[in-house]
Amino acid sequence: MNRAFIVQRSYAHHEKNRLVDLAEQCKKEKPNKVFIISLGEINVKYDYHYFFESIQGWLIENDVPCYVLWAGPNLELYPKIYGVNTLGSAVGNWYCSEGASRASRRINLVETADKLFTCYNNNCKLERKILVDLIVKNNLLKDGIVTYHYPESLSQQYKWKYHNGSRLVDEPDYKISAKPEYSPGLLPASYFKGMIDIICETDCQEGYFIPTEKNAKAWGAGKPYLVLTSVNYHKWLFDEYGIEPYTEVFDYGFDKKKNIQDRINGIIDNLLYWQKEFNANPTAKEKFYEKVKEKINNNRKTAKLILKTLKLKNKVIPECLKFITTEPYVLLGESTNSGGGLHFYFDPEWHKQYG
Repeated sequence: MNRAFIVQRSYAHHEKNRLVDLAEQCKKEKPNKVFIISLGEINVKYDYHYFFESIQGWLIENDVPCYVLWAGPNLELYPKIYGVNTLGSAVGNWYCSEGASRASRRINLVETADKLFTCYNNNCKLERKILVDLIVKNNLLKDGIVTYHYPESLSQQYKWKYHNGSRLVDEPDYKISAKPEYSPGLLPASYFKGMIDIICETDCQEGYFIPTEKNAKAWGAGKPYLVLTSVNYHKWLFDEYGIEPYTEVFDYGFDKKKNIQDRINGIIDNLLYWQKEFNANPTAKEKFYEKVKEKINNNRKTAKLILKTLKLKNKVIPECLKFITTEPYVLLGESTNSGGGLHFYFDPEWHKQYG
């Protein structure tokens, strides 16, 4: 019989004692499989460092695999600890896209957008800081709604060259999840004031194709967007999900550039082109939207079918979880979530529906 030990709570890196205790509990339970559920986050080496450190010797000694179900690629994180590409945030994205679609039903983007673009940045990342700095350099800040909440961060890696270092916000009291309306899955109050959404995704490493709620909001809300993330990401969105790029209005040559700086420059070049068009022609905004209107509606519909699309490709249930419907098993550890029910990946009915 399979004995599967489950870790599905999100842990902060500093929760060392809880992570070590969890590893000790795992050893006592003597599972023959360990699973960590990290569908929405990829920083697992940081978040679960103390768990990995405490459990790895036991895993090797007892020949027990630990599978990290995440949105990242299939790879060996450490000996006996494997990252397994899964749905990632796809289920959450489906709900997020649906919510954004409902919120946008009475919105006419041409009427509401008095700015060229939006670009929201909460967490500090090097590529985001460089992007914002180049937005300032190219005199684009006045034509966009740009946030950068922690301008003093990453000072050792990158010093501001063009931005004055001030905190950029749309709501002065914004702190993520501090209020219900500040949930990362909801649309910012200023979202429809920009025609284009410049999305800085979770990771920029090659092969880390991880669409999060940032993308899902644009799909559902019907907003054209460009994404700063992994090389060939826009191509991957079409190949994997069927989400079409807006080739009618954007030059996607930057998407295949290996160098992150080149991809940032390509996004800036697209903004500069449309800045010039919008400023020179009073009807440019209407013409821009007319070019992408049909594709916006198609992508909204496609986003609603993400799970069906992945099922047809046999990409919903990873191989390491097939035992749920083929062999006897018992679930150990955090086998129930805060709602009192098993996580969907360990629900036989889910497997029957999507396997």
